[in-house]
Amino acid sequence: MALKYAAIFAISLLGPALASPARAEPPAQQVELQSLFGGTFRYRNSPVEKEKRREAIERSIGGLFFVIRPMARSRLESATQVPAQYTFSFESGSVRVKVPGRPDVFSREDGTPAEYVYNDTRTPYTQRFVNGRLVQVFTFAKNEGSRINEFSVSPDGQTLTLKVTLSSSSLTAPLVYQLTYQRAGK
Repeated sequence: MALKYAAIFAISLLGPALASPARAEPPAQQVELQSLFGGTFRYRNSPVEKEKRREAIERSIGGLFFVIRPMARSRLESATQVPAQYTFSFESGSVRVKVPGRPDVFSREDGTPAEYVYNDTRTPYTQRFVNGRLVQVFTFAKNEGSRINEFSVSPDGQTLTLKVTLSSSSLTAPLVYQLTYQRAGK
C-alpha cells in the first residue's frame, strides 16, 4: 500500500515525464545513458558547495520558531550528509546506486516502485531516467515529505552533478542544493 502511495506522490511531483511509459528513454539512448553513468564518481570536496548546502539548510528552517531551529538544523545536516562517492551499475533493466556505508539503491530503471531499508526505516522510492537524468524520488513516512535526487553527467562523462531537493511541510522552504563529483579513474 505504501509503495502505491509513493508512486502516486512521485507522479504528482515530477508529472507526466516520470509517470508515462511513453516518455521512457528510447533503447539506444538508454544504452548511451548507462554507458555515461556507469562507474564511480568521487566528491570534489568543494568548500563553496559545502557553504551553499549550509546556507540552503538555513533558508529552509529560517521561518521556524527559534527554539526548534537547532533541532531542525541537526536533523537536516544528518539527512543531507555528503557521500564521498557514488557508483552506478546496470544489469538486465535494473539500476544499482552504491554509496559507501549504506545499502544499495536497487530497482528497475523504468520507475517501478521499490523500498529502501536503512537504519530499520523503510522508505518507498522510484528511480528512472528522465530527460537524460537519473531521478530518484524517496517518499518519507507519515507525510514527512520527500527527497528527490537528480543525477546528471557531463557529455564527456567525467563530471556527475547531483541536485538534491528535500521537501517537507515542516520546513519554511524546500531544501535545494547541488554537489559535484568527478569520475574515478577507469
